[in-house]
Amino acid sequence: MLRSWSMPLRASSGVRPMGKKKGDLPLTTFKVNKYVRIMPSEYDDTPLGMGPGASRFSSPSGQYNVLYAASDVRTATAETLIRDRFVDDDERLIAQDDVTSKSIVRVSSKKAANLVDLRKPNSLAYGIDTDVSGARAHGAGQKFSERVYNTSEEIDGILYESRFTGELCTVFFDRAVERCLDAGKCTPLTAEPELEGALEEFNVELIPADEDGGDWDDDEDELDDDDVED
Repeated sequence: MLRSWSMPLRASSGVRPMGKKKGDLPLTTFKVNKYVRIMPSEYDDTPLGMGPGASRFSSPSGQYNVLYAASDVRTATAETLIRDRFVDDDERLIAQDDVTSKSIVRVSSKKAANLVDLRKPNSLAYGIDTDVSGARAHGAGQKFSERVYNTSEEIDGILYESRFTGELCTVFFDRAVERCLDAGKCTPLTAEPELEGALEEFNVELIPADEDGGDWDDDEDELDDDDVED
């Protein structure tokens, strides 16, 4: 179900009314079913934990934390392990430690969440800057996220499409995680049967820890929950 949510805007918000009432946001009710989260193994005891960090929809002012989950393993792999680290790099190598230090967990909905729906063509229909979910830089997404967060406590997060695979991703605000989500058991990422196929699809090879992998770009932190905390 898609409906509009009215939100006061300023010119700097990255949202321009276009064919809709000024300030409207596309809001949908949505349930996740075994969405994928990849996270550092040291936080296995808190699979829904969050912490501060710079990512696409994180708060630029530090007002809140966020939790990301992708609809499938290949998308979570692309968003977490790969991203833009191999741009203009012919050697697509990832150190084994980058995988052995990670766990994977599936999260599902306890209840339907109220999410701002940035799936195509909603950004166009509602005049939302496509850089919010599609740009490599995160500035537009962070500003948009914070404005959405402050619109209403009833909004739980954002639904969007991965810029790498086009598949669905979700980001939940910290206030919504406990009431909206359940998590399964964390398992080692190395034991995930779909991981090998995802790496092969993206032409990425694992190498021993004592060899150099691709350069890691911390500013491209989307679904990587390196800053998870208890």
